[in-house]
Parts: sequence; structure tokens; C-alpha cells
Amino acid sequence: MPSRHSQRPSHLLDARARRKAELHPSIRDFLLRPLFHLCVLLFHSTCVRLLVALALLPLYCARQTVSVLPNIVQNAHLLFTSKGRFRLCQASDSYRQKEQKIAWEQYNGTYKFSPSKILPWNDCSHQEPERVEIEVCGIKARIVHAKPPILGKGSKRLLMVHGNPSWGYIWRNVIPTINAAGHEVFSIDWLGHGASDKPTDPREISFELHMQTLVAVIRHFDLDDFYIAAHDWGGCIVLCTVPSFPEGHRCAGLFLLNTFLPPRPQDISLHYYLLYWIWFFSTGVFGPLLPESLVLRFMAPNITKTVVEGYSTPHRQCPTKTKASINRFAHIVPGIPDSILDQRSGFLWRMVEGLIGPEHLTNINAQASLARRDVEVRKWWSGEEIEKENAEKRGHGGAGTDRASSAPGQVMVVFGQDDPLLPEFRQILVDTVKVSKLVANREGDWIAGAGHYPMEQTPDVIAKSIDSLLKG
Repeated sequence: MPSRHSQRPSHLLDARARRKAELHPSIRDFLLRPLFHLCVLLFHSTCVRLLVALALLPLYCARQTVSVLPNIVQNAHLLFTSKGRFRLCQASDSYRQKEQKIAWEQYNGTYKFSPSKILPWNDCSHQEPERVEIEVCGIKARIVHAKPPILGKGSKRLLMVHGNPSWGYIWRNVIPTINAAGHEVFSIDWLGHGASDKPTDPREISFELHMQTLVAVIRHFDLDDFYIAAHDWGGCIVLCTVPSFPEGHRCAGLFLLNTFLPPRPQDISLHYYLLYWIWFFSTGVFGPLLPESLVLRFMAPNITKTVVEGYSTPHRQCPTKTKASINRFAHIVPGIPDSILDQRSGFLWRMVEGLIGPEHLTNINAQASLARRDVEVRKWWSGEEIEKENAEKRGHGGAGTDRASSAPGQVMVVFGQDDPLLPEFRQILVDTVKVSKLVANREGDWIAGAGHYPMEQTPDVIAKSIDSLLKG
């Protein structure tokens, strides 16, 4: 009689063997683990976070001052005449319109990247199953398509999306278990990440580009009545795109893991807000030179050198500009209060923007755009916008529509218990999502022993949680 072990699918055995090899620590890991555990312990203190943020602030301001100084010198003479000040405002308005046009064209899929501003993927095919290429805005996004050994009656289709600064590699220890359960899996690498092509100009990387990529993947594979598992920024993209999914491509369920709606300052306490500013300042100071290994080891201190190298594979031996999307994500979080963003329409702000060079405020433009989208998205998920539209239609003698029927039938919200950044967003998700049924996780809505990267620390628990959602 064959052993229980030999009856398991071979690809599942291979995945577990790889997982066992990944967990084997190196000498470097023995040295770094205690150091990063100490860092995590220290950053539990709000005072420590405040001190680090204050230490980074002057460095960030100095870096920005150096970058804008040539523009100030060149444009300073325009400040002395009303005509010159008007020209500065015009330059600001013109630049904003250009960026809005790019975002709108990317959202509609009509934008075309210049080949000179794109770097092709760094081949990491040895680490993942076969990929499928699709074209988005003239460049290639690549998707892992993992088919189960047998497609049974209860087989479901699952789309997995990653966050920042990661890529589809993050799902490698979850996919085989989902496959073994008979489900078909698709795993996106966002443009600028992983195996997908990488735009090198951050000003051409909009939130809308990723929304279009999600829709393009859904259309390419003709996904309907499918499920999505989303982590970090991936969940934000999904939550913002679901309301505009094309007809005939309904998402049946969402698995939201350590993710968020577009985050606003009022959503979180000072303790977590400070960590956001530390990330913002540090990426602003060091840019692409900031190693992702620091973030990974802080978020998951027990991670090994092998895993760290896996995450860095797409950018290894590549120019630092391939990390443009990583930096863009870090700086478009709408973390600036509305009271400040509202000043952007005023004459003084626009004049200063023209003076220093409007391209230097591209991230604030993106933040303002995402803040506006956040208002609409939260109304949709709460059902408020749907009720308003139906009331208006009935007032004009029309019939209301059940737009809530286009929302996912079920939503599961799961967080790593030790996440140092996002735990307060779980309750925001739970409180906001009203057009779908929130379902409890049999494994627990808070995963013990996991931080921001539960797929690294507790992949079997995450796989079981996803499987329970797929089974309904």
C-alpha cells in the first residue's frame, strides 16, 4: 500500500521541500535575526518612532531642497511681476493636466509607454511556474497560471495580487496547496514589479495603471464568478477597482490580507502614522538605494537569506531605476490631511509649485487623486452611493438597480497579529464593507505568529483560510 506521503501531488511535495530549504538559516541570519527582533521591540514604542521620524525629517528636507534649488534659481525672476507669477501658475496647471491625462489614458488602456522608458523583466522563471504575458498600455505584464492536477466539480478560479515592495513570489508557498485542493490560480506581477516590464519614470506610474492591469488580466482569462486574494497595496487596488469591473466578470469573493482602503490620516493613531512617515522619509532620502531586505526583515524578522534573495531577484544586477514603481507606491499614500490638499487649488500653492518645478510635486498630485477616489470607493462599499443613485432614478420615474449584486458575495478579512503597520485598518475594512457578506475565518481573523507577511510566516494557515472561503 502506498504511503500517505507518496499519495500527495508531486508539485506539493516539491513546494514543501523548497519551503524546508528556504527555512534553513545562514550564518548571516543568525546574526541579523536578533538585531531585527530588537528593532521590532524598540519600534513598539511611539517615542522611538517619533525620534526616528524627526531624525529623518531634516535629511528628507535637505534632499528635496537640493533637488528643487536649480528650478528656484531659474524661475525666481518671475516672482517680481504679476505676469511672471501668472506664468508660474500656468506651468503648474499645465503639468497637472498632463498627469491627469496620463492617468486617464492608463485607466482606459489607451496609453502607450515609450520603449526608451521601459526595462524588460529580469528572468526569474526558474523560481515560479510558467507565466502568461498580456499587454497593458503597450508593455508586458506577466501572470503565473497554475492549473490543478484535476479540475473537479468544486474547482474555483483564484486571482492573487501582491503589494509593495514585493511581487508574486510572495504567494509561492500558498499556491501549491490551493492547487492541490483542485483550484486554478492566477498570480499577477504588477507592472514595475517581479517578472513584469518595468517603467522607469515614476511620473508615468499611476494608481490607475494598476487598476487597468487588473481589469486586463480578468478580461484576458475571461474570469467570472472568480475569487481574489489580495495583500497590502494589492488589496487597495482591488477594492478601488471592483466597483468598475466589466460586466460579465463578477468577483464572487474577496480574501483581504493585511490590506487597506486608500489610507487617510484620520484612519490611524499617531503610533502607526509615525511608521508611515518613517517609510516615506527614508524612501525619499535614499530612494532606490534603500534595500528591500531592511523592510522584509523588519516586517518578518525570522526571514532567511534565501527568501530575501528571492524577493530581490527581479532587481538584481539591474539599474536602480527599475525600482521606480516601488518608490512611487511608497509616496502616493494619501497621508496628507485634506486641509492641506485643499490648498492645492489656491493661487499661492500653484505659484510655488511652478517655482520649484511641478514635477517635484508629482507624488502629492497622485495623493490628492487617490484621496478623492477613496471617498467614492468607501461610499460604494458601504452602499451609500448605490442608495443615492437608486433614489435619483426613482425620483425621475425610473427603476432602481441592484448594483450591490455586482459586489463580491463574500469577503474575508484576515490580518497577521504582529503587523507593525496596518492592524487598525482591519476594523476600517470591517466597518466599511456593507454590500458584501463578511465571513469569519475558521483559522481566526487574527493570525498568531504572523506579522505583515503571513504568507512567509504561516503559509499553511493562509492556504487553509483561502480554501475555506473558496468552499463557501
